[in-house]
Amino acid sequence: MEQNITGVVMEEDNINEMAIVDIRMSFWRMVVLSTKLAIATIPATIILFILWLICSIVIGLLFGFSVVLSELLGLPADTFQ
Repeated sequence: MEQNITGVVMEEDNINEMAIVDIRMSFWRMVVLSTKLAIATIPATIILFILWLICSIVIGLLFGFSVVLSELLGLPADTFQ
């Protein structure tokens, strides 16, 4: 037998399943929620882009794309060799 956070004892064999089928939310609250989600994606996209850029540079350096990288950064071709 297990005891959950509220102190109600549950048996391991008696697991109740629940499915949410409807959420009652007004239109304007849904607009606010959608706006918050849209604003939250901006920093997440920036972070993912920076991680992708770092990974691309590391893979490029490992496999010899230093000439392309040095041209993009405006450095001499032998900088990364």
